[in-house]
Amino acid sequence: AGALLALGEEESARPKLLKALTSRKDPVRALAIQIAGELAAPWALEALRELRASRAGARWCDEIDAALAGR
Repeated sequence: AGALLALGEEESARPKLLKALTSRKDPVRALAIQIAGELAAPWALEALRELRASRAGARWCDEIDAALAGR
């Protein structure tokens, strides 16, 4: 997904990134959180906010907050 985003293929990468945000694999989810924050598209930031508010996102609070803050 990251390579597609770098090439400006945001719409084709969107479903993959959204799926990666719900991955059970920690490295995949961590990378998706980082990419969503760097992308900073409204839909990506909304997905991060939704993840932050969910039970599944509870253990990722620091990473999500950093991504939302643009760090």
